[in-house]
Amino acid sequence: MRPNKVETPTVGAVEASNLSVTFEETNASTHNRE
Repeated sequence: MRPNKVETPTVGAVEASNLSVTFEETNASTHNRE
């Protein structure tokens, strides 16, 4: 089970969050192209 939001996010959590945003933006760009 994942713990609830930690007040101080770890570097890994921040990187994962950034990857999620980048992935979503890339996904949107791909859909817009088609």
